[in-house]
Amino acid sequence: MAKLFLSYAHEDAAMAERLALALKRSGHQVWWDRVLYGGASFSSEIERQLQDSDVVVVIWSRAGVQSSWVRDEASIGRDAGKLLPVSIDGTPPPIGFRQFHALDIKGWRGGKPELAKFEEAIARAAGAPEQSAPVEPPRRQSPLNLNLLIAAAILALVLLATWLLLRGGTSTTTIAVIPASSTGNGSLAREYAQSITVDLAEYLPAHSPEVSVVDSGDAAFRLSVSLVPKAGLADASLALSTRGSSGILWSRKWSDVHLKTVDLKKQMALVASQAVMCAAQTTSSTPPLRPNLSSLYVRGCAADSMRAGEAKSMFSRITREAPRFAPGWIGLAEAYASLGLGYYYSKEAVPPDLSREALAAIHTATRLNPHSGRAFVAQLPFVAKGAADEIRIYEKAVELDPDEAFVHQGYSQALANVGRMRDSADEAKRAVDLNPLSADVYASYISALVDGGWLEQARQEMAKAERIWPNSPSLVAEDFWFNLRYGDAKRAEMLLLTTQAFTERGLKMARLFLKARTQPTPANIAASTSVFAENQKIPRFANQALLGFGTLNQVERAFQLLRDPQFLQHLEFSYIFRADLRPVRRDPRFMGVVAQLGLVKYWRESGHWPDFCTLEPIAYDCKAEAAKYPN
Repeated sequence: MAKLFLSYAHEDAAMAERLALALKRSGHQVWWDRVLYGGASFSSEIERQLQDSDVVVVIWSRAGVQSSWVRDEASIGRDAGKLLPVSIDGTPPPIGFRQFHALDIKGWRGGKPELAKFEEAIARAAGAPEQSAPVEPPRRQSPLNLNLLIAAAILALVLLATWLLLRGGTSTTTIAVIPASSTGNGSLAREYAQSITVDLAEYLPAHSPEVSVVDSGDAAFRLSVSLVPKAGLADASLALSTRGSSGILWSRKWSDVHLKTVDLKKQMALVASQAVMCAAQTTSSTPPLRPNLSSLYVRGCAADSMRAGEAKSMFSRITREAPRFAPGWIGLAEAYASLGLGYYYSKEAVPPDLSREALAAIHTATRLNPHSGRAFVAQLPFVAKGAADEIRIYEKAVELDPDEAFVHQGYSQALANVGRMRDSADEAKRAVDLNPLSADVYASYISALVDGGWLEQARQEMAKAERIWPNSPSLVAEDFWFNLRYGDAKRAEMLLLTTQAFTERGLKMARLFLKARTQPTPANIAASTSVFAENQKIPRFANQALLGFGTLNQVERAFQLLRDPQFLQHLEFSYIFRADLRPVRRDPRFMGVVAQLGLVKYWRESGHWPDFCTLEPIAYDCKAEAAKYPN
């Protein structure tokens, strides 16, 4: 039987599935891209399967003839002499494929007569000689003709090199930073503009080498800097525009900034760098994005945060109007991933429609940019079955895209979920090194340090981050949780009063815990333990209750919770490896808990045992204890 490669447009997925299943039942090996697999580079896998196949079956349809990817795959099948075209709606094949008869299976529902014809066509395609147009035998070139051809080729290369040199290259996008003409303080705005120029010139070459910072106002992009000081405070703004356009592509404002406590120059430079890199991506589109679409993309790309539904709507519009713009598809893939993660982490099945739409978007994103780690990782909530799958997906994403901070940030969390806290902190630090522009990335690094127990280092990094992003929601939250669990109780109380994120129930839990931590009398510990026990059945408080039991050394309470199947449905794996749970991990019963979660199997098969096995004073040998729990 033959090895078949099935090429189709995603609009024709139902027919492709029907055909694939029928051919498999007939004994053929059928490869088709119905589901992305987390351990393989998708584009490389397509190329390998095309090369290894005996027959390339191409489904021509209204959608198929419009798909450049279907046409590419059909070209490979044609040139290799193993093309088998089929028509499902009578649409003529595109030019270049009309000399090959397409088997008409319009309206086919799986009947045997049509399948028999298909089997005959497969046999012919698998054993037929090359199907490409006849090629005239090459004529022997005379030495004179050969020399003329070589000279012409050399001349063409010289002319091309000269043209590129005179043009200065085609891949450079220029940006100029200028003080706003209407700014309240011209000299201070010029000072800030110059500082931002220096920072951009230092940062962009390493992270976005296609962008060049220039002095000329004739650059492709202009970044206008405005600053209005007022009694120790300042209002500031950045506005990014394109050459020859009066509209604003992107802007950001700051109000009432304390200049003595906030490094506003650095913050503006970091925010501007992110926006400029996003804007540079819009210049790579063919044809170029329209101004309104460019502005929409930059706003979404450079946003600190965005609701998943809003992001899906935004990037759906971008991909509809610019279907070859890879960054738009990557943004859409990530929006779908955000929607899917809500189901994944609550251990609920992802709705089939959402999964189908998401995988189609991810497929397109990975085809347009096969080296995008962000697009590759987006499949996680739709294909991963547990912590081991998460690790495999992130390992492959890091291999594909080693300089993408988002991938390292996610990999850090995946490593924490299996107890590899040192590796988790290293990956989080790598993410910060790759993208110092993001407060969220920095907050993830601080969180990794706190969870691993490196508290002084976390405190130092928090102080540095707060000077650049004093009001970042992610850093404010990290500041609160750090001080609640380990730090300054008065600061935690102050942050508790200023945040709007807590219900009355949450406020009571936090205050009683603070009191028990700072004044650990039996009465205070009992009061805090009691309120945690009251709320441990509520999903949003369950993991916090577990941490509270660990910090207050309520080991039996913690194990009661860890044995509760309902709680395990909401357990975030990284919580059981945080510093708070050290008293629980000292007990050999902990190995039984993690075995039930499937983690012992991962440690045994991967050889990567968790840090607590060697770094914490436990009274048992991890591997010996794990041996009691076979797979």
